[in-house]
Amino acid sequence: MRIILIFLALLILLLGTYNYPVFFGSNPVKHIYKEGTFDHSNESRVDTILKTYISHEIYEINLRELKNLLEEDPWIKNAQIILSPPDMINARISEFEPLFLWNNSLYIDDTGSSIPVNNYYVKDILKISSTKDDQISMYNLYLSIQEIFTSIDITIIELSKDDEMLIILTSGYRFFVRYSDYDLKLKEFTSVYDQFLLTQKSRKIRKNIDLRYPTGFAVQ
Repeated sequence: MRIILIFLALLILLLGTYNYPVFFGSNPVKHIYKEGTFDHSNESRVDTILKTYISHEIYEINLRELKNLLEEDPWIKNAQIILSPPDMINARISEFEPLFLWNNSLYIDDTGSSIPVNNYYVKDILKISSTKDDQISMYNLYLSIQEIFTSIDITIIELSKDDEMLIILTSGYRFFVRYSDYDLKLKEFTSVYDQFLLTQKSRKIRKNIDLRYPTGFAVQ
């Protein structure tokens, strides 16, 4: 008898799980909250999608379907949907956060994931390009060069490599240096940077600094 009662209780619980409105009444969604930043993703699209679920039965919502729909925006890296009975949905949005622009075609984040530009250009983002090298080795090169420049408070905004030629763009300078010599030549430049500034007139135009000479460098 006890086994039968346990079986019936489990059966009722199972039926109740799949037929919640029948056993416990209707539970339409009344409130939807979203969390996250929307620096690049389409927030109005997210709002429109979420609003369509108002008045839907909360336990009949296909969470996977809603998640996939939100993540169709390439700038939304992850959408987590949480049901908060009896009448609320919470949508937690995590955006794709670009670290740099690669070859003017892909945005790369800190995990190495990428999304295409698709005519959406992020302002004030590091740009890196190369004709032969991969994005990881070029980003590591950028870190190495930026560390050298840190001592003279110069920030790289663009880095490009074409075979042996490196072009390093900063707000005030455009450097030309051979890849095989970049470490030595840039450190030589930073060591005389204070004296270099004393010889330069204050002008707002960007100066070209050619470090490819055997000794010294040329400024234009």
